[in-house]
Formats: sequence, C-alpha cells, structure tokens
Amino acid sequence: MWLQTLGACKNSMCVLIHYFANGQKKADEGVKLDTIFTASESVRVVSGPDGAALLDIRRGVCCNLDVIGSAIWKQIASSPSGATVESTLQYLVETFKVSRREIHEETIAYLRKLETQGLLLRKRDK
Repeated sequence: MWLQTLGACKNSMCVLIHYFANGQKKADEGVKLDTIFTASESVRVVSGPDGAALLDIRRGVCCNLDVIGSAIWKQIASSPSGATVESTLQYLVETFKVSRREIHEETIAYLRKLETQGLLLRKRDK
C-alpha cells in the first residue's frame, strides 16, 4: 500500500548507504505496540491534498508521502513526546476505516523504513 511511496527516498545515496550499513535486521528489532516513535527535529514537512514531502535539512534526505503516509507522519509529529505504534494503528483504523489486521504489519514496516532513513526516531527506555 503506502510503502511504495518510499521509493523516492531509497534513491538517495545517503539513505542507501545508511540502510545497508545498518542492515535490515537492526531496524527490525524490538518494535512492539508500546514502542514510541518521534519525528526527527531536523525534518521539515510540506503538506498538500495528495500527501506530504519530508526534507531532513541536516542530511539532505527528501521523501514523498502519500495520504496515508502523511497521516501517519502528522499523527506522530503532532506530539512532542511521540506516538506509540498502538496509537498510530488506532488512528489509522479510525481515520481510514480499515481493519487493524489489514494494516498492522505494513504500518510497522513503514515506521521501520522511516526510522532507518533517520526521519523518525525510536524512543529508547532509560
């Protein structure tokens, strides 16, 4: 579904180097329903009716998001303390009238990809 919107992001050499240097397994570890993601402070966003464009001004990474990706970004970025995977899933279920089962795995994969690219940050337990 919306994972296709990350295609433009993967074309950035910085993203490819970061993605392969860290390995997929590292990004996949430990994402649970209570995992909290926050928006990177260096990301700027421009929103429109068809989605949003993200630009990491520190790293020069640009990413286009479709409507669902944009909704996920807004939900997470709107809270300075971040949002849990659980609250993000619930937001999508309510907003887009989809079943949780349909979107669970794809949403987590989407969050991981944004994290791998440095656009989202995972809050770590202290």
